[in-house]
Amino acid sequence: MKFGLPKIKLKKDLTVLLIAVFILHIGSFLVTPVLPVILNVDKDLNASQIGVIIGVGSLSVQVGSLMGGLLSDKIGIKITLVIGAIIQAFAMFGYGISDTYSAFILFSIISGIGGGVYGPTIKASIASIAADSTDTRTTAFSLRGISAHAGVALAGIITVLLAKRISNFIFFSAAIVFIVLAIITAIFISNKCRDKICPKINMNSYKSIFKNKQFLIFSGLAILVWIIYAQLTLLLPLRASAVLNNGKVVGLIWTITSIIFVIAQTYIANRFLKKVNLFKSIYIGVLIMGLGIFFIGFSHSFFILTLSATIFTIGEMLVTPTMDSLTGELASEEIIGAYFSISNLIFGLGSAIGNFICGKIINTYGIVNNLIPWLIFAIFAVIVSIVIIFISRLPLNGKNIKKEL
Repeated sequence: MKFGLPKIKLKKDLTVLLIAVFILHIGSFLVTPVLPVILNVDKDLNASQIGVIIGVGSLSVQVGSLMGGLLSDKIGIKITLVIGAIIQAFAMFGYGISDTYSAFILFSIISGIGGGVYGPTIKASIASIAADSTDTRTTAFSLRGISAHAGVALAGIITVLLAKRISNFIFFSAAIVFIVLAIITAIFISNKCRDKICPKINMNSYKSIFKNKQFLIFSGLAILVWIIYAQLTLLLPLRASAVLNNGKVVGLIWTITSIIFVIAQTYIANRFLKKVNLFKSIYIGVLIMGLGIFFIGFSHSFFILTLSATIFTIGEMLVTPTMDSLTGELASEEIIGAYFSISNLIFGLGSAIGNFICGKIINTYGIVNNLIPWLIFAIFAVIVSIVIIFISRLPLNGKNIKKEL
């Protein structure tokens, strides 16, 4: 049994991108785990309002994704990434000075746009650098997941240390992290991919994607998967706040699960992801994520909440690198950046729908003393897994998608 880092020759450009992913997730997860708690406890907003705030942020990621692709065509990848980091820094500062529902909606939209500009461009660059084979690309995205969760783990520790401070301090700290990210991006990230100028992205690139029926089918599937994936960031903090009377401790749960992710992702990649059909990884991962969400409804202690989040994380280890790898397999190499831009748009749409629906369900049935919400979430995960099995039977084949279910 081998743990640690996956075997892949780390090129300089890939190493820099992984460092950027690490810093990006520190900034994001200083806020993500505690934002629902701050909005609920400090700002006195209900679950439905919180779902809307988080949901509009996810929707605005779509705007940022399209902006990022078009900007990188006009001004280059480096400057585009710097702009994305600065937008997110501005949004975090805006959170820090906000006290009203409408203000949080506004800065959630701005934050989503910044994340949409930065995120897919990084993913496309990783996919381009690691385009040698399916295994290489899957390994590279596993490394991206490890870098991301290392950042999440550190952010969780920082959040716990800052728990006794006013919530505004957390937002301002995140703003500083994004400013640091902008500076590092400007200094170290190259405008090249695989020793050449990265492919241009324009409106014609996006038009050609909508002619790719296989990718469109996959995108419909991805929306369903991301609806499930989005639920943890809303449900875990609210449940922790209700049963532990201290929602900010959820940052420590994120740290624990992220450390598990960093330790176990290599084993999962080598022993499972590289040996089975990509769709099989996704449907099994979805079932495990659904199980983790279901167990949150039975959690009344820090230990059980952490166990539930850990179960979800195991599913995440199967789903997230595989979804990115499958996007790369279905993409045209010449416009792979545009494909990841649309993929991020789909992620934002699925996350928004998940947060809207989840917020409404919790607002209707409550976060404690009612099993109906958790049964709904679990049944939906089972339905999605069945849909994945059905879609896997369709002629949805990229260059290197292998093995039948």
